[in-house]
Amino acid sequence: MTQALSGKVVAVTGGSRGIGLAVCQMLIEAGAKVIVIARTESTLNAACESLGKSTFPVLCDVTDHDQIEAAFNLIKQQFDHIDALINNAGFPYGRKIEKLTPKELMDQTAANYYSAVWCSQQALPLLRKSDNARIINISSASVRNNNEFAHMAAYSSAKAALEQFSKEMRIELKPEGIMVTVLSSGAVGTESTQNFEPEAMGEGFQAWVEKGPMCDGEMEIQTIANSIVHTLNYPRGVGPEFMEVRPNIPTPKMGDTG
Repeated sequence: MTQALSGKVVAVTGGSRGIGLAVCQMLIEAGAKVIVIARTESTLNAACESLGKSTFPVLCDVTDHDQIEAAFNLIKQQFDHIDALINNAGFPYGRKIEKLTPKELMDQTAANYYSAVWCSQQALPLLRKSDNARIINISSASVRNNNEFAHMAAYSSAKAALEQFSKEMRIELKPEGIMVTVLSSGAVGTESTQNFEPEAMGEGFQAWVEKGPMCDGEMEIQTIANSIVHTLNYPRGVGPEFMEVRPNIPTPKMGDTG
């Protein structure tokens, strides 16, 4: 891994915390230079301070097209190319369909779909200058698996749109040698449910329990981060088009009932 990624320039959205931060750490350990893109200045600065000198912090809310354009203009001033873009930014939110507000629906679509489209558009001129360019779009197993949390229609629909977009982009970019990968993640032990409104969280949890007493468990952040970084290690013109990584540990939803 170190040889393949040494000296490479990789941009990671949502890179200041959770999975994104773990990915940045692994990339730096492999010798890459990492552009850390995040929307909260305090967490961005803290992340880059902890990661060290091989980072370039970029403050940007990737749900805002104008901010993305400004961010990549800044990146273009600093780097003559990038080797990979990891569209990791996004967050889940659960609410029953009939109770979804217009803002909640738009926020989920912007965070989990539009952001990846807009960042990919801006990154392409820099990616074309790489000899092994890659775009990694992070999706969710909730698109396919009923075992994931309940009331996730807005989130999983946005991720499904991202997956179809990725297919179309892969076809368009194939003649240029730019590889597009969708990496779909199952449940990970992050703080993402903190975004849920308490009443919606309660309703979602009850509906999830009613699906059955057992779930497939959850993965550690480092596990899925390692899978993301793995997709960057293939030779030019080769790589996974789609990879889904899920836990497979039968786990009682209500804890140990024994």
